[in-house]
Amino acid sequence: MNLYTHYHLARRLEWLLRPDDPADYAWGAVIPDIRYLAGMPRSQTHVAIAEVKSWLECFPALRSFTQGYLVHCLLDQIDVAGTLETSFPMPLLQKITRRKLSQTQATMLVEYYYLRDARENCARQDGASPAAVISGKHNAILAELGIRPEQTEDYAWALKEYLAVPTLENAVRLARRLGLVDDSRFEKYLGAAQSLQKNRLLLLPMMWSVRNGQFERRGKRLIRSYG
Repeated sequence: MNLYTHYHLARRLEWLLRPDDPADYAWGAVIPDIRYLAGMPRSQTHVAIAEVKSWLECFPALRSFTQGYLVHCLLDQIDVAGTLETSFPMPLLQKITRRKLSQTQATMLVEYYYLRDARENCARQDGASPAAVISGKHNAILAELGIRPEQTEDYAWALKEYLAVPTLENAVRLARRLGLVDDSRFEKYLGAAQSLQKNRLLLLPMMWSVRNGQFERRGKRLIRSYG
């Protein structure tokens, strides 16, 4: 999953965990992807669920942050492409696109769906976007993962700006700040998003497939299964 998808779903699932500090919870839900800015392998920030749960005892003062981090790692267990394949008639999709939906395309579709939803909500509120709050604080868990305070600060600054106005254009700006411009996966993501924006015949059924994928419900099941 991509960044805004993680943020949106974590906020929607917040009531299940009832964090004491919602801003630190939201921060934990998006921080694992700091690996791009820090130049770290995925395994360094996307750690095993058991290790994340151990932080609840090792770092009790960071409980809300840990809860958000746990939600991020759990959501990443969802097979996004597989989920969309079961929520959309794939023979029809393959006839339209002439190819099987890739994982990159699938995560882009879900991200675009939630960005589009955020834009429509903003329009309904006369242009007033709801405040997106993350704590952005460096802490002992991040230090243990090898993340430096200045990296935390840079990442938090970029994220706060993006989450305040979550659009595809700002997602591109964020990617540049994180050093993803030359990343082949990002180039595929951006190309797919731009292509989708121009093809309304494909856009509408695709958005329906994301909604029918019930990612929030799947996240809820994962949280409950891991206690």
